[in-house]
Amino acid sequence: FNTLKHFPENGNIKFNYNFGIKGIVTLAPTDYRYLRNYNLKNINYLSVHGSMDSDEESFFGIRQSNRLSNSESFSDFNILIEGANHSQFNSSWGKDDTGFPNEYMVNNRNILPGFYQKKLLTFYLYNFINFIKNEDKSSFENLIKSVNYTIKNTKSKKIISRSKKGGSKVLHDFEVDEMSESKESIIGFSNIKKIKLEPIKFRGGKEQQNNSLYINSSDSTSLIINILENKKQYKNLIFDLSNENDSSSISVNFLDEEKKNVHREDINVFNTKIDLDNFKFEYLTKERFKKINDINFSTYYVQLPNKKFKFIEFKINKGEYYIDNISLSN
Repeated sequence: FNTLKHFPENGNIKFNYNFGIKGIVTLAPTDYRYLRNYNLKNINYLSVHGSMDSDEESFFGIRQSNRLSNSESFSDFNILIEGANHSQFNSSWGKDDTGFPNEYMVNNRNILPGFYQKKLLTFYLYNFINFIKNEDKSSFENLIKSVNYTIKNTKSKKIISRSKKGGSKVLHDFEVDEMSESKESIIGFSNIKKIKLEPIKFRGGKEQQNNSLYINSSDSTSLIINILENKKQYKNLIFDLSNENDSSSISVNFLDEEKKNVHREDINVFNTKIDLDNFKFEYLTKERFKKINDINFSTYYVQLPNKKFKFIEFKINKGEYYIDNISLSN
């Protein structure tokens, strides 16, 4: 709307906005109802969604994020909050996402109290605004972390963050048919049970508008990336990973031209599985949403070593994973 001259659904209504918008926040958004897929450019973006949303079946803000085209000074952040629902990020809709009689079938026991949801939203809004204004260097770190949020002494909820830095050099985003080669790098695989390119869908069947690399790994699976271009101007390795195992870890090894290790980073991998048991009976959840789980990604940032390297090796624990958007950034 900011750049349009007329309201799309009524040409008699004229627009003259042209505001200097630096950031957009979407709360439990749709991205499909009006069949308009906006391709935004050079805008900071924050999307927040709750796993117990019984109005929108999945985190559709991810689709808008996938279509963003940002230069170096812009970033986007997607925050999935376990236990939050659709209506309690604000104060006026009440706690129920659906009306009578379906509201009595909603699994309210697993929904966070409204004050927790507003507290968490305030935290991410505050950090997003400070990030845009460049007033607090810790704001970016707060926005990119996936964490276990403690509700009570013995109870916690997951908050999963997926993000992208504008101006990043994408080594592999797996949006083409050739899984191992791109213009910037080549991937080699070893000791792997199964690997394939897979278009990711939401649990209700709608497309995420994103492909990823599925990996079924053995105890000693490795992916080795041969970077074909100059790396000197970059400071970080970034990648998205979906993992449904507790106590998983990966090693990121930086290798020289002879494939000798010059630096190693060990990463404890966040379990991104969230059971989306929206209704009191599982069959009702499956009837409404088809499945009780989505494929969720957490983003990892690894500082590049000062030592000269040619290859990046991922050593992956036994299990099933999805990896996506392997990039270099400042």
